[in-house]
Order: sequence, then structure tokens, then C-alpha cells
Amino acid sequence: MLQTRFDFAISIIKEAQNILKANSTGSPEKIEKEKYNYVTSMDLTINEFLTKTISARYPDSKIISEEMPVNEFDLSDTWIIDPLDGTTNYLHHYPHFAISLAYFSEGTAQFSIILDPVIDEWFIAQLGRGAFLNGRRIKVSEEAALENSLIGFGLPYDRQKGAFVLECAQKIYPHCQDLKRKGPASIDLAYVAAGRLDAYFEPDLKIWDIAAGILLIKEARGQVADWSGNVFNIGMEQNILAGNKKIIKAIAGFLER
Repeated sequence: MLQTRFDFAISIIKEAQNILKANSTGSPEKIEKEKYNYVTSMDLTINEFLTKTISARYPDSKIISEEMPVNEFDLSDTWIIDPLDGTTNYLHHYPHFAISLAYFSEGTAQFSIILDPVIDEWFIAQLGRGAFLNGRRIKVSEEAALENSLIGFGLPYDRQKGAFVLECAQKIYPHCQDLKRKGPASIDLAYVAAGRLDAYFEPDLKIWDIAAGILLIKEARGQVADWSGNVFNIGMEQNILAGNKKIIKAIAGFLER
């Protein structure tokens, strides 16, 4: 049953990628949800396709999506999707955005998919089966020294909270090899799983930003924590710190208020 759902998920993400490719020219319509935070016609088109297709195949399942007006936190039999993570990048033709999907049963993530549709990179995890990038098994970095680490971070739309994140980044920067910011949380988490980033931190992320990436990192032998370095329990909105155990421990102290 789970394998059938997984195969179905792969097929609908492929179709969502085709929808993006078919509409790759021109400028999409955009709507401001809140200051600096936009949704585009492409977000809504992919969201409609995914939610309708899932509901038609699995009418008893629940769906949590960034572009749904109301979301109830229930992970009993639930599909969590972000139809276009990185909308700001997409609007500016900056080629780093993703389609993200995770499926939960009885509170546990069973499989997840993060697709970078521009370069056709498929980050896939299945519970207990490992994490993969385009069919190749991946694992988190084994780097133990912060000074040799490449650290990713993200900024919230709230400028006051963003100022604090920049303060944290400023504290970390002298102690690491470099800092990077791409924008979409899903891609940053996927890059941690693939060992491209040694760690990643961001506050105020919604469940659709992180659900797929959390399973990827765990299946890639990494860890996900809160900003204190404690065990991460998924909810609708949280701060996240991901990487290997040693780098998480090294960074957590810089994230304290």
C-alpha cells in the first residue's frame, strides 16, 4: 500500500514538473499574501493539480498545503505539499525553487520527495530505506570542525525576526568556512542530506517547508533539532537546525537569544 502511494507520488510530481516546464516563459501573475510574501498563478496551478489529483485517488486522506486557506494539524493519513517552495526566487527567475511532498501515516513520515525542477534533481527518502539523489544514496556530512563547515541559513519574511537571524549569522561567520543562503528551505534541507551543506538553520518555518526535508536528513543519517539543539518535534511552525550531531552542537550556542 505504501509503495503504491509512493509510486503515485512520483508520478504526480513528474506531472507537476511538466506543468512548470510548459509555463516557463513569461511573467506569472502574483498576489501579495503579506508584506514581501507572494503567491503566483503557478503556485496555485500546481497546488490545484496536486490537491485534486491526491483527493481523487485517496479521498479519505488529508492534505496540508501552503496554498490552502485552512490547514488542520493531523498526521494520521496526510499528504503535506509545498507546490512551489521559493516563490520569490521563481518571480525573479532565480533558478532555485522546489516542489516538495511528504506523506505521513500515524504521525510518522513514510516517504518524501523534493524536486529541483530546473536541474532535475530528485531528492527522495522512504522510511527505513535511506535517502537518495537521482537514485544515488546520500548521507550528511561527517565534518566535525565548524571552521571547515559550510552553513546554510534562511530568513523569515518578518524583518525584525530576520534581523536576529542575521545577528546569529554574523556570530557564526567568523567560526565557519562560509555561509550560504539559497532561499527555499526544502532545498537547503535536501543539501544538508546530500552533504553539500554541513548544517542549516532558519526560524518560523511552516510544516510544508520542512516535512519532506526532515525525513531526508534522518534517512541520510543526520539530525534535526530545535535552536537549542534539543529533539525536534514537528508542528505547524517551528525553528529548525539540521546537520550532523557535532556541527549542530557547535551552532546551537550561537542561536540563543
